[in-house]
Amino acid sequence: MIILTGNLILSCALTSAALASGPWAGTPTGFPAELPAQLQSSSQPVQAVPEPEDPSNGGTLAEHGDDHDETVIVFSNGRLSCLEKEFNSNSTPIGLEAGELGSGVLELVDAVGLRHPLPNENLDVVPAQDSIGTLNPAVHGRWESSFELPLIAIHAATMPTGEVLLTGSRNGVPGIHADLLEPRKMKLTAVDPPGVFNTICSGHTLLADGRILVIGGTNLPDSEGWKEAFLFDPFSREWTQVPDYREGRWYPTAIALDDSRVLTMSGYSDLKGHGKRNEDIEVWDPLGPGNWELISERFLHWFPLLHVMGRGRVFMAGPGKKGMYYDVFKHKWTLVDERVIPARFEAPSVLVPGFPERVMVIGGLTGGQKGGGMPTKTVEMIDLEEPNPKWKLVAPMHQPRMEHDAVILPDATVLALGGKLNEDLTSPQQAVMVPEIYDPLADTWTRVAPHAFPRVYHSTTILLPDARVLASGGVLYASGEIYSPPYLFQPGNRPEIVNAPETLAYGRPFSLKFSSDTEDNKVILIRLSSGTHSVNFGQRYVELGEGGPNSPFELYPPAEPWAAPPGFYMLFVVDQRGVPSISKIVQLREG
Repeated sequence: MIILTGNLILSCALTSAALASGPWAGTPTGFPAELPAQLQSSSQPVQAVPEPEDPSNGGTLAEHGDDHDETVIVFSNGRLSCLEKEFNSNSTPIGLEAGELGSGVLELVDAVGLRHPLPNENLDVVPAQDSIGTLNPAVHGRWESSFELPLIAIHAATMPTGEVLLTGSRNGVPGIHADLLEPRKMKLTAVDPPGVFNTICSGHTLLADGRILVIGGTNLPDSEGWKEAFLFDPFSREWTQVPDYREGRWYPTAIALDDSRVLTMSGYSDLKGHGKRNEDIEVWDPLGPGNWELISERFLHWFPLLHVMGRGRVFMAGPGKKGMYYDVFKHKWTLVDERVIPARFEAPSVLVPGFPERVMVIGGLTGGQKGGGMPTKTVEMIDLEEPNPKWKLVAPMHQPRMEHDAVILPDATVLALGGKLNEDLTSPQQAVMVPEIYDPLADTWTRVAPHAFPRVYHSTTILLPDARVLASGGVLYASGEIYSPPYLFQPGNRPEIVNAPETLAYGRPFSLKFSSDTEDNKVILIRLSSGTHSVNFGQRYVELGEGGPNSPFELYPPAEPWAAPPGFYMLFVVDQRGVPSISKIVQLREG
């Protein structure tokens, strides 16, 4: 067995240095150039499983006595093995099983990414998905086997059909491509964008009618912003071009407002020279003449973190230091407060589930967008319901992160996944492989089961309608992985929605019938996800009410669209253990 001494917390991380010199060298994706048109599912029905016993064979590891976060990396035939566990006594075994994959290499990386020399034990190890058996899925969740994708999924969006639209660069094939993934059957359907439209680093948002508007991208080979915008209809699976805006947008944000219009800001222009920012703030009305309306101008960092907060007001949480309101009707900016950490680039922000007036920004690069800082594990929150809102530091993550994603889960927690420990694009990327889940009520972060592939720049993570999470993409990784959070491994049955309407109207009651093992249950909405570059355009958690499973009861959607902008949502029933049902996708709209 492997013996550790000292009080250590182990987690799994993968460095590009190891990739460059290890068994992955020369195989940037790890997959063949030609892939099947359809993926075969390796998924198994979600069910509770007992925690396996600790294995007892392996090698030995030299003593390392500091009390702080450490990382043990074990490579074998291009596979990664690791274990997360807190050790509070000397001579504690960790469960790396012996297997048939040949020798492995041990390395130790500390919390700030510094590598420490260790004896190079020749260990026989099994792949990561088997060697983390000491983790309890009821506490840490579980990853299914990773699967190949025909493209690097730089952008991902959950469609009203239950499919996931993935767009990005095709693995080994020139051009820009898109595919629809059916996550339950693991089937892919190619739906490539028209012509030379390049969606890489675009902004996108889901409209009230279920279509997705894709704004901008890059005009290769000039690396300037793209002036064109397209709609994708998930029902007909067709792309339609809409009128151009004034200047190109590369790295813009686009969000659907409470009046169904789309607001877009920032991005690199095509008119002012390479690297110049588009300062136009524009809106587009899908029910109007179809033209973009210029409403104001402001210099903003790329991918501003925007949240619809009410009656034409949008709150910008970053990435710069100023938390500000923007009034879409008055075209006016109002400073609310400056953050404790002045800059948080390549960081996600979310509306805190259960607290719709609270905005949280998680980790990020503390310096400028082109160097001068380091990723941070700190987290800030502001409560906009307070008379004088102030940014405050809340519980930090266990590890610093940048280029990661944040996903709102049905049990009112937030999953932070992926990212890396360093910011220098020219040095090996030190990927963070262990996700964390934030509990807003307890103000705590819990490490959960590690994923198999680095999910750093150009990766995406979104919630699926069955309450699992899809992680995909990341630099050179044409792959995906699906995570089942701990709530899917609790004893007993999941709630089940028996009958629910197809559409909900603001302020009008509707009846819901469901089955559940518990008397207390919450009914919630989570807006369909649309994410890229650590930004998820529009995800939000909306509580509708509580009730028992014995008979249909009435629920009321929000009375006003600003609390939940029009569009498609996943309707979940969550029991008192925090276990969610499979969702029913419903449309929320005016009566």
